[in-house]
Amino acid sequence: MRAVEHHSNPRGQLWQVQGFEAIPEQPVSYVNQLGDGKVVTCAGSVFDGYRQVQGPPLRDLLIAELRFLHPHPVAELDPPGQLELSVRQRDTEWMVHLVNHGADRDMGGESFFVERVPGSGPRTLLVRCKERPSSVLLQPGSRTLEWQLTADGVRCNLPDVGIHEIVHISFG
Repeated sequence: MRAVEHHSNPRGQLWQVQGFEAIPEQPVSYVNQLGDGKVVTCAGSVFDGYRQVQGPPLRDLLIAELRFLHPHPVAELDPPGQLELSVRQRDTEWMVHLVNHGADRDMGGESFFVERVPGSGPRTLLVRCKERPSSVLLQPGSRTLEWQLTADGVRCNLPDVGIHEIVHISFG
């Protein structure tokens, strides 16, 4: 059995939110390496903090740490936000699920009901793949999407996404 060396390196600088001052010797996170793997550790309840104040600095912190761990995700949206994205592969078909988490009002406190889901606005979807697809459709309805194969993968323009839509990419 091979011995595995453990390393921990500080990353970033923690700032005081109210005074916008750096807190000396307090990194935002630590990168822990164990063999070929990496774990980013953020001290504190980042998700609870974001749930309470939905502050852009916490969102940006999470995005930066995720990008550090995985700089080239299988799929990504431009601009990001509001849409949840997940990719499923079955044989020669990829399904990119898009779920709109937008709401017509602030959902904090005692507000539990969404009466209207606002459109997500036009966006660009990048799906990293090396092969040219035979079709790129928006489901339901088998609507054809405008797309192109770039050095990064398939790039397509998305219309407003309602509650849930699927980009269906076929390679067969």
